[in-house]
Amino acid sequence: MLESAFNQLKLSGETDDFENFLFLLEQRKKQGQNYVIMKSIPKRLHYRLVKENFIIKREEIKINKFIFFKKSTLHYVIRPSN
Repeated sequence: MLESAFNQLKLSGETDDFENFLFLLEQRKKQGQNYVIMKSIPKRLHYRLVKENFIIKREEIKINKFIFFKKSTLHYVIRPSN
């Protein structure tokens, strides 16, 4: 099922989201981080990351502004599986 969805997205239009992601990951590795944080992941990239066995973890950060205002944001932490 995952293969067919990936093939459909591949046929719909070829973009190099995965190459851009790998370039970004290499830049982060040079800085000493072995992960990338993204606010959203395109479907095409998500399927490719699953296919390539990357670990995708969804996390929530709570931000306090002043004393009374609280805001929570969601982001994805993407790591290569070792």
